[in-house]
Amino acid sequence: SARVFVSQITVPFVLGDCNIDGKVDFDDIPAFIALWQSGDFLEQADVFDDDEVAFQDIPPFIEILMGN
Repeated sequence: SARVFVSQITVPFVLGDCNIDGKVDFDDIPAFIALWQSGDFLEQADVFDDDEVAFQDIPPFIEILMGN
């Protein structure tokens, strides 16, 4: 019989990490925009902390992205 191994990789929660790779960088911009436009929710993208990904999240997302 064949054995199946399932690997679960856990990435730590990082505010602004919209593509869930463990860091905030320019690769997160397309994922942030896609979430914002679709109305989908991802806690990492809710940088304004109001339980939605919306226009208010843009300025603090940019601040995190720029390292401020």
